[in-house]
Amino acid sequence: MELNKKWTRVIMTGYLLFLFILITVWSYKTPLINDDLFFAHNKIISDSIGDYFRSNGRFFGQMFTRLILSRGILFSSVCIGISFVVLVVLLLSLTRSISKDAIYLDRILLITITLFLFIPGFTSVFLWRAGAGNYLMVGVTDLLFLYLIYKVRADSKLLAVVTFLVGIVAGWGNENTSGGILIIVILIIIKGYYESKKIALKNIIGFFGLLMGYSILIVSPGSKKRQMANDYAYLQQNFLRRMFQGLERQLDFFAKDWWIIVFFSLVIAVVVVAFIFWRNQPHFIDGLIFIIGGVLSTLVMIIAPEGMDIGRPYFGPTLLMLIGMMLLIPLRIDNDGVRATYISTISILTLLTLFSTVLGYQNAQQFNNQLNARYNYIAQSKKKVVDVKPINYGKYNKYSLAPVFWEVRRSNNSATFPNNCYYHYFGKKVTLHSNK
Repeated sequence: MELNKKWTRVIMTGYLLFLFILITVWSYKTPLINDDLFFAHNKIISDSIGDYFRSNGRFFGQMFTRLILSRGILFSSVCIGISFVVLVVLLLSLTRSISKDAIYLDRILLITITLFLFIPGFTSVFLWRAGAGNYLMVGVTDLLFLYLIYKVRADSKLLAVVTFLVGIVAGWGNENTSGGILIIVILIIIKGYYESKKIALKNIIGFFGLLMGYSILIVSPGSKKRQMANDYAYLQQNFLRRMFQGLERQLDFFAKDWWIIVFFSLVIAVVVVAFIFWRNQPHFIDGLIFIIGGVLSTLVMIIAPEGMDIGRPYFGPTLLMLIGMMLLIPLRIDNDGVRATYISTISILTLLTLFSTVLGYQNAQQFNNQLNARYNYIAQSKKKVVDVKPINYGKYNKYSLAPVFWEVRRSNNSATFPNNCYYHYFGKKVTLHSNK
């Protein structure tokens, strides 16, 4: 499955262009929702700073969201398409799936399959603008930081400064993924010192940047206020009760989006096979390090106040486990039985990805059409208070906006979420129609 240099640029250019067009068009056809309506007319920097002190410690994620929404739907869709392609390129680079001389189609397929089939809450990460700002674009920063730490062999004062700055943004990303990356960097530094008895300057400086950003995130006054407002009863419970409730909610979510369980099963299978056949290959320990970071950033959600039963917090952990799994798989598999199983698995998953994505998109359009019809009705109405019909969510579908949708309240209070989002965007009060 290795291609020579002659076809490398052609295949990669076509592949990345296809992904850019696909995600950009898909995003463009996806309507704004809830926070998107509110952020569309915000001040990019000052309002993001305000969030840090009032409601959300993720300054950069909020800023990225406001930035892409500041120039309209087309601009945001192009930004999301570019971010998706950059994310893919970083994944390919970190996993040794591309080089100057060759590309590995099997590895490219497996990475693509993971993004479209195994990422929990696909739409909430890649298509929902607020989700793209807080997860996709932050995820790009996370992978860029890991690329600087893990892949770049050069070491200089300038590179150390760049790594430090990127580390601040990566640490100031989101709570569980940034914590997982922190563990990965510590283990990479320990491994490097054990092997060469020295530590690269950029890795040490980058680590402190990551730690600084993560500390600023954790102590955010806005996040604490949000927890007290939304999760006060949960915070009053003892630790064991929180843990068991969190585990129960997490497992319920995994059962609902069972592709997560399939992905975890693949990771376990690769770890077992790697230990038996490939434990002497040079990237074996590196793969385990990334998987450990991904697993721990998944498990920590059990004790989180919220988010353990929604898809987007597992975006970062899935990427970390994907990188680890790919590092465990050698570029060439010599054992005939393992190679046959590997190729067959990728072929079957590719087919399943096509069916799952196409059917998921078709079902998602039913929700999108309802939401677009509501927006058109509000925009055309000349009333100051617009009465709208309830939207039918349908069954759970991670390719739909429905899992992140909040229905408007029956009260026309324009200061209450999500009614305030409609008022901010349309300049009209909205209330939910009652059938009584």
